[in-house]
Amino acid sequence: MRTGEHSNLTISYTQLSSDLPSSKAVADGAVIWNCLQTVKARVARYSFGAKTRIPYDANDPSHQGRALIRGPEGLLCVGNIWDPILAKVCGAVLSCASGFPNS
Repeated sequence: MRTGEHSNLTISYTQLSSDLPSSKAVADGAVIWNCLQTVKARVARYSFGAKTRIPYDANDPSHQGRALIRGPEGLLCVGNIWDPILAKVCGAVLSCASGFPNS
């Protein structure tokens, strides 16, 4: 351990070094981790979501002609509906500070 003094301030530090082959990987990982913390926004390459069902609405044109199923509640539902969590939109950027609307 080395100690340096400057302006009545004592700083103590330990210098570590390694000649192991993994030391470069550790240093590279530290740099990459730091860079990942600076990302402000991401662009989705794919859409993420789940198939679900929604209650049937006879007045909704998109429900017309679709197969109906009876849900466990006894209601008629339109099945095989895609409910996106994150939709891929060309050129759209998702801010890291923003959340998902359905969460």
